[in-house]
Amino acid sequence: MYAYERVNQGLAMTGVVEVMAEAPIGKIIDDLELFICCSNPEEYEGQVLFIPFS
Repeated sequence: MYAYERVNQGLAMTGVVEVMAEAPIGKIIDDLELFICCSNPEEYEGQVLFIPFS
């Protein structure tokens, strides 16, 4: 909840990636690799993102 509180208050925060515990580890790794290779850190500043994507 801490990350959401910071976002709602408009405070600076680096991006947070949340991983679904029940997701297969291979899917998580594949999505993290895609996420890292296809984005820049500035794109997810102040956001909470969820892995796996689908």
